[in-house]
Amino acid sequence: MKGPLSPLFSPRSIALIGASASTGKISNVVLKNLLDSPFKVYPVNPREDEILGAHCYPSVSSIPDEIDLALIALPAMLSIRAVEDCIRKGVRIVIVTSSGFAESGQDGKILQDGLRDLIGVSGTRLLGPNTMGLMVPFHGLDTLFIPVEKSRRPPAGSIAIISQSGAVAVSFLEKAESFGMGISACIGLGNRVDINENELLEFFADDPNTDCVALYLESFADGR
Repeated sequence: MKGPLSPLFSPRSIALIGASASTGKISNVVLKNLLDSPFKVYPVNPREDEILGAHCYPSVSSIPDEIDLALIALPAMLSIRAVEDCIRKGVRIVIVTSSGFAESGQDGKILQDGLRDLIGVSGTRLLGPNTMGLMVPFHGLDTLFIPVEKSRRPPAGSIAIISQSGAVAVSFLEKAESFGMGISACIGLGNRVDINENELLEFFADDPNTDCVALYLESFADGR
């Protein structure tokens, strides 16, 4: 996979900001999934030295390597500061999983507008907020916050799934797995502050692993 979105689908290094040592917490599930991947994974939590056997860093800026992809698993208010830190670090793409933005009311909309302003003047791209993340079987990437034992993943194949709803995306995945259908990727759009369906469709049109795209939208970001 090549192009400006390649760090999203095939990152060389991943930071998980807000990694938790508590079993069952969303960020603990995500970390477990990531540690099973072939990528360099850097948990970030200033209160922990180690989680699931992986060394923890107090901040994204303290990570010695360059970071292609950062997942932020923090409450909405704290996510803004984390995005600022990622921009200063030069992280290429950020995924904000947390809810509490425009979908929650006027206060959340103000937060989301601030997030859009931050990204708009930076070189960092953003997926979300309020997104389940993505899964790319060909590369062993899985940022979904549902444990594998509770929601079985389909194998690698030629169908890409783009969904604005996390629940619909998970339903797609479970149906695909039950029918033995493989996917090239599954990605949740969330609130589409930056990366939207148009850019993803262009990406998958050039992806040699993708033959067709299943798209679920609740509205259009840009109909042109």
